[in-house]
Amino acid sequence: MPAGFRFPLSQDVWVPLALPATANAAEGAEDMLVVGTLKPDVSIAQASTEIALLQTQILQQWPEQYRHIKASSVVPYVQILDAVNGGPLMFIAIFGSLILLVAFNISNLFVARSEERLTELAIRSAMGATTTRIGVALLLETFVVCLLGLLAGLLLAKMMIDGVNTLFSSLGGGGSFQLTHLFWWDLSLNAHMLGITLLAVLAIWLVCGGLPAWRISRRNLSDLLASGGKGNSAGGVTRISKVLVNLQLVMGCVLLTVGMVGTYSFTSSVLTETPNADNYYLGTVYLSDSKLATTSQRLQYLQNLQQALQTEPGVAAVALTATPPGGGGTQAFYNLEDQDLKVNDSYPRAYVLTVSANYLDVVSSTLIEGRSFNAGDVDGSQPVIIIDQRLATQRWPNTTALGKRIQLNPQQDSPWFTVIGVTTSVIQEDSLSGSEKGLPVVYKPITQSLADTMTAFVKMQEQAVTAASFFHNVARKVDRDISISDTKTLKEFEQGNDDGVKFNRNFFLSFIVIALYITGIATYGLAARQAARRRVETGIRMALGASRSKAMGVFIKSGFKTVLVGFVLGGILGVLVGYGMLMGSGTNANGVYGRLIPTVLVIGLVLSALVILANYIAARRLINMEPADALRYE
Repeated sequence: MPAGFRFPLSQDVWVPLALPATANAAEGAEDMLVVGTLKPDVSIAQASTEIALLQTQILQQWPEQYRHIKASSVVPYVQILDAVNGGPLMFIAIFGSLILLVAFNISNLFVARSEERLTELAIRSAMGATTTRIGVALLLETFVVCLLGLLAGLLLAKMMIDGVNTLFSSLGGGGSFQLTHLFWWDLSLNAHMLGITLLAVLAIWLVCGGLPAWRISRRNLSDLLASGGKGNSAGGVTRISKVLVNLQLVMGCVLLTVGMVGTYSFTSSVLTETPNADNYYLGTVYLSDSKLATTSQRLQYLQNLQQALQTEPGVAAVALTATPPGGGGTQAFYNLEDQDLKVNDSYPRAYVLTVSANYLDVVSSTLIEGRSFNAGDVDGSQPVIIIDQRLATQRWPNTTALGKRIQLNPQQDSPWFTVIGVTTSVIQEDSLSGSEKGLPVVYKPITQSLADTMTAFVKMQEQAVTAASFFHNVARKVDRDISISDTKTLKEFEQGNDDGVKFNRNFFLSFIVIALYITGIATYGLAARQAARRRVETGIRMALGASRSKAMGVFIKSGFKTVLVGFVLGGILGVLVGYGMLMGSGTNANGVYGRLIPTVLVIGLVLSALVILANYIAARRLINMEPADALRYE
């Protein structure tokens, strides 16, 4: 293949699929991915119908052999990747909300612009211009503004996209997820993207530009011309402007709450940090992809591997685990023999790890009571497990957990396991909120429940070579036909987990900055407009002896009255959205829950400060004018 090509994610080497030997449906589930390209003018729906028909024919012909196979459908390739699951909806919601905030701001500015031109438009009407012609003129003006904004936005977007692509290209050939090498990766301003952008701008133009045109069509311009009123402040801020301004503040409160909750959730995450993590090496063996067909062969290989690793210079200890600490792992529902934990047809969950007998010692987990796994815990003997202190304290707070029996995945009527030991808790998740303790962990011996993927967990006394070189040399000694992959230090493994948390945190921080920027512009635009409309009124106040501080207080007080409804509604909606985010994520982050209302109050104070600052800046120049200059404005 051409240099740089990767499929399906970061693979460099491909071998032929031998059928039917490689995939035998009668032996159970296989992890097989069927990839194809659609013919020209064939839709995904048509392809799904054809696949469903073919599958129905196969199931009818061999009902017993394929009875476990479920219905299939055709989906775009990128939808099968974990990296995008759930992502599109989140981005659509977030950026859709930002677009609404911008649209409210643009609408308010266009409405303000049309009101400033009322006298001009009234004169045009008196000279024979029809309402339709005036509305078209307003639409054309707003169209020019939107067009210029579109061109500038596309130019800026092109520069940023080029920067992102350059950044990914500079990452080199390492790593397991190189975006520049994915065949489906296309970050560019293609025709599809340009079409969506044009439709969005067109919608904003028709709504935002059409609003002032519609308002003008409902005004009696002749009566307005007869009454004069340039600079007149009697009307104050119009009702529709108040609605738009308050909608801006409501959206601002909600968006800032979303950003703060997301930022705090990831900032307060407890990331796995093992002391001297550089001294631990990890190497993964995919047993299901090897030539080892039986469980006894796989166990013998793992035993030989463990012994070979232990004899290497600089090695202090070697253990085997299905998933390293902080790597998540397999979760299973569980039930107790002496307690029925079923609530609303659901059971609690725990991590289930297959480990070697010495694993707990290598990860510095202390046995509190009971015993560790030994040579007698083999296939055919009593199924045993070791649980962590979290599970023991939660389920048997006032008695010992030894001898208790736990059933994993009770929906499947699986066997019961006897608790033989309780150990101190090790955080298995990659990250947790500050107040969380994580799911409990259940340990099973590899001699009774061997996983298809096992990781060698090696504690080094010193680092003589890299992890890759270390495992490569050992793999050649044990069995040249079985590779040890995903080699890295525990520190590199933990940093990989941290990267996702840091990305999400920085994403929400950027989101806060953008929302504050847009809300600040909207707030200042409102204040500047109010100041311009109250020039004569301010001049009269100053001429009658009002001090600058009192005159400034009038502007600030008026600004707060205008946005009071937005503050109240935005705060209430922000709290509801924040609780919805936390509940939807399944996070038991009591710390975040408790800080939600104070966070919304802080947001209210920040926006209030923006209102005060905007009114101060807009009114300062007006108040510093001589009263006579302000009165001559008419």
